[in-house]
Amino acid sequence: MSHPTAPGQLDPSFANQGRFSHEEYDHLGPIAVVSSSQQILITSAPRRELEITILRLNPDGSLDQNFGAKGISKVTYEGALRVFLTAITVDESQRIFLLGDYNVGPDQYHPFVLRLHADGRPDTGFGEHGRPYRVYNMIDGRSPRPTPAATDINSRKTGLASNAPQQAHIEGDTLYFSSRDHIVAINLNGELQLRFNQTGYWKARHSEQEGLLGGLAPSNGKLIAAVAPLPTDDYQDHTYVLRLDQDGNVDTGFAENGYLRITTKGHTLLPKQLKASASGAHFTLLCATDINFVNEGTALASFTSAGQLNNQFNDGLPLILNKPEGHMASPTGLGIWQLPEKEEKLYLSLDYLDEEDRAYFKTVRLNANGTADNTYGEDGWATLPGPAGLASELACQHDGKLLVAANIRLPEDPKNGLYVVRLLA
Repeated sequence: MSHPTAPGQLDPSFANQGRFSHEEYDHLGPIAVVSSSQQILITSAPRRELEITILRLNPDGSLDQNFGAKGISKVTYEGALRVFLTAITVDESQRIFLLGDYNVGPDQYHPFVLRLHADGRPDTGFGEHGRPYRVYNMIDGRSPRPTPAATDINSRKTGLASNAPQQAHIEGDTLYFSSRDHIVAINLNGELQLRFNQTGYWKARHSEQEGLLGGLAPSNGKLIAAVAPLPTDDYQDHTYVLRLDQDGNVDTGFAENGYLRITTKGHTLLPKQLKASASGAHFTLLCATDINFVNEGTALASFTSAGQLNNQFNDGLPLILNKPEGHMASPTGLGIWQLPEKEEKLYLSLDYLDEEDRAYFKTVRLNANGTADNTYGEDGWATLPGPAGLASELACQHDGKLLVAANIRLPEDPKNGLYVVRLLA
């Protein structure tokens, strides 16, 4: 059992003994750390209300009273069954962009962008008719994401395998973000960038075959994207990584003829998130493995900006996290942290169930070469006292302390609750 003041345990200096909660925070949406101020943006968009809530915290976990109304900003929307938030990012002017999927019917989704001023006021000049948001008419609004039926009779599918990747990036005056299995390019005023694939949209594909988008990351003015083959009876044991230029064309100078094939033989593979290293010299791809089975797990692969597997990470091979047989450890988030002249660290948050379906709050920290960081938790795995629920979205502060949006239950607080927690580094 980890000591309560050990890395990976709650940081008592944050909010209320390591946990922030609020009655307006009632759904686990994307979170982000504003690099310039280290303030924390957290979001909530529950199913039962046509409303989006954004809260900004100071670095110590207190509400920023200069944001919105005493730290909270709210935006109502109309015309949709629900908005599924997928990402949050901030431009150089500190304007806040929330990205999501605007659900207008069964399997019908359109890209959604909401813009706030730096002080949390909804930017009513962004959309039409004084709305602070825009909805884009997807060329193909249906999601091609089938969820294969699991063949394992003990399957306990959580639905995480069908989640959209949660990433957005601003490059110059262009915002790139994922919406279901498309990459969308708009300028910071919200107008589609028609230069990008002649439409402003790029639908996930590999070698002209449709696929599932599993993350994107910037790379010297271009975009790296991960695409999985469309499943039939089951997911495949491989995924593809490619690089797009500013026109939305596949860069054939990347990897072999434009595509890097990553495989985990004997294990199905679904990309979830993609992150660049601090230097931009290499990238880390986070994947789920053995999707929808009792052994659902986590894999990582590292590759260079040229599209070659990184030999400094797990000897150039994908890494599958070791866990007990029958336990589920499905990935929910990836973070990369590095101090100047220090080794890079990889953080993972997991949806973890043991063989008796007890949920645990678990995070993992790895060294840059893929080995477990033994200074974190036990053999690189940190567990809050529990069973303690679900670790979801994550973000890193500059000092390496990990912020996690979570549904947890602790021994001293028997009720389940939605929190943002900070863990010691």
